[in-house]
Amino acid sequence: MIAENFAAFTGKAPRLVEVTLRESRAIRRMRAGLLVTEIRDGAVCGNSVVDVSIAAGGDVVALLPEDADASAKRIEERLRRFSAKEIPVIISDSQGRAFRMGAVNVTIGLISLNAIWDRRGEKDLFEYELKVKEILLPTNLP
Repeated sequence: MIAENFAAFTGKAPRLVEVTLRESRAIRRMRAGLLVTEIRDGAVCGNSVVDVSIAAGGDVVALLPEDADASAKRIEERLRRFSAKEIPVIISDSQGRAFRMGAVNVTIGLISLNAIWDRRGEKDLFEYELKVKEILLPTNLP
């Protein structure tokens, strides 16, 4: 019933809204044509990052993995069987930026790659010691 009401309000398909609500932990904004939600990991995005498959006539959706790091690990283990080498695996998704134009490629899971640059203890331009400075390096490599 809730999904049907939200679908009527937004103009989206009731089945899509139902899946979107199941994949979210909160609704952040809703208007005609727009449903912005907060997903399990706290990210705010459109339609809970539920992608509708055009190839299947709009009857199939793709969801984010529940644990993207675990998915990356399973893929890396399979690749290692074929190559006998540790191969970094990045799971990413293009996401619209809530309340902004454009999309960005976001890493949602990775294995065998250190993507954090820990700068704590270093000095900034004004010689202040960095206390909280861990930078996520770009992992959407070409």
